Amino acid sequence: MKTISLRTFSRNKEKKAYTLLELLIVISIIATLAAIATPVSMSVMNQARKTECSQQISNLITALNGYKMEYGHIPIKTGLTETDVLKTDSGDGINLIKCLTGEDNVSFKNPREIVFFEPNYTDTKVGGLDATTDALYDPWGGPYQILLDVNFDKKIDPTALGLRGLLPVRREFLIISLGKDSNDMIFSWKK
Repeated sequence: MKTISLRTFSRNKEKKAYTLLELLIVISIIATLAAIATPVSMSVMNQARKTECSQQISNLITALNGYKMEYGHIPIKTGLTETDVLKTDSGDGINLIKCLTGEDNVSFKNPREIVFFEPNYTDTKVGGLDATTDALYDPWGGPYQILLDVNFDKKIDPTALGLRGLLPVRREFLIISLGKDSNDMIFSWKK
């Protein structure tokens, strides 16, 4: 039979504990690291949104050019003027996106129902096509704004988008995302 000394028994019962000072030091180190990491991670996430937005605009440009190659002109609608801004979360903006995704509709014709644009689908109204409303949103949750050269002179004035100080652009369409703020705006013609 093995005997246990009283000294060994009492040493095993002792519990180690952290002092209040040690806990406060660990908490302050974690808080400092979090304070340093938060702005960096926010910057990385914002850059990822800009990249996603640029890609979505490039996809829209490709879709509009594909439509033009198929039908001989960009999608147009009777009565549309060059100052009419198509917002992809309402009215003719939604109809334009429907046209590019293969739907022939009253506003914009796609009689062969060719799919030129395959957006990401979302149910959060951020960064894709909301399947319930057919609205297309940028990564910040705002609509894309599109101007079309409906008189075919390959010249569009971007001031119709509410942007001052910009000269007319020689393009058949302009697409802009307003981003989170004025520092995040992405222009299709400044790529």
